[in-house]
Amino acid sequence: YTAAVRSLKDVAQKPVHTITYLDLQKAVSAWTIKPQTQKQYKTKLDVLFRAAVKPYGLITVNPMQDIEIKKDRQKKERLTVSADQFRRMIAGTRTDAAVALAICYYTGLRRGELFGLTWEDISWAGQTVRVNKQLQVHGKKLSEPKSRNGFRTVPIPQPLLRMLREYHRTVPLDYKRRLFPHPQGTLEKMQAALRAEDPAFTPHCLRHTYATTLLAKGIDIRTVAALMGDDTKTVINTYVHYTDEMRAAAAAEIKKIFL
Repeated sequence: YTAAVRSLKDVAQKPVHTITYLDLQKAVSAWTIKPQTQKQYKTKLDVLFRAAVKPYGLITVNPMQDIEIKKDRQKKERLTVSADQFRRMIAGTRTDAAVALAICYYTGLRRGELFGLTWEDISWAGQTVRVNKQLQVHGKKLSEPKSRNGFRTVPIPQPLLRMLREYHRTVPLDYKRRLFPHPQGTLEKMQAALRAEDPAFTPHCLRHTYATTLLAKGIDIRTVAALMGDDTKTVINTYVHYTDEMRAAAAAEIKKIFL
């Protein structure tokens, strides 16, 4: 709340009953902070001005209620990991982190889904991994995926299958049969390997890599969404540049067909 008030600068020094909508809009329009922080500040300020209306009766109308904040129209860059970068990462990383990186790269699993995996989720015969739970970011509690789409079965490519077999053969079995008994330690090694290639890389970049690889190879949007545990709208909005490329390619093919 204090940070939100201070963000108004000179307006914050005025008596509440003298602050107008225009005062607030000018102050908010001058914000250069991140869009998410702007939303948080607006919420906090709205609470304060509503309290000034009731119960304190300092003003009759909340001037914050119609304030507009600038929309973040800048598209976030979706960083992807090249095949060479991936090979270097897993070559210079300890076993558990290398396997974790490979799972993310070859299956597109989210971080929580990765650390929720047990050996029962791996089907050696079917060559698939079943996603039906996730490890919460804070703490050690397992929970179900957030949406129905999150429950899914993802194919395991041969390079990953070989790594998993070797990992299963050589690593001591955890009593809970988890693939990664020490998620925080594994995550730190993953992050170190990613940053060694590019300081901007995060584990989520591997999920982007998985999606863009599938789309670039011509896999249809519905299939990509199903494999990633997302809906088609999310995939289209997130990877719209790839769908544009696919539309252009389709247009070229259609012209060839209907000569």
